[in-house]
Amino acid sequence: MSVLKLKAIGIRDIQKFPFVTQPPVQSIRDAIDELKYLKAIDSAEENILETSKSSKEKITDLGRVLSYLPIQPKYGKLLLLARSIGKMEYGILLVASICCDHIYSKRELKKHFEELEAKKKKNFDESN
Repeated sequence: MSVLKLKAIGIRDIQKFPFVTQPPVQSIRDAIDELKYLKAIDSAEENILETSKSSKEKITDLGRVLSYLPIQPKYGKLLLLARSIGKMEYGILLVASICCDHIYSKRELKKHFEELEAKKKKNFDESN
């Protein structure tokens, strides 16, 4: 579960959350820093991970919206910004191309590899 989703359901101190496998402290710090940069949580408080302090960062309205999206917050914000300027189709294309390892269907990939194999065979036959 992401730090943003934990914040959205009201978990104040992420470090004390009973994870099955506790993530490294630096990973939580990095996630908090990224969420602050995205303005998904406020940055009024200082060090979230000090054991003597509880985390007082609060989720922002933007953060709450981002927490509902089934993608990373940075990509969610990109989509929201694209929507705000009327270019949602470009935002979707950009996020899809960044998030996916491959955007072709299996059928298209198979056809592409068959064409490559045919070209390799032709080049091999021509060289011999």
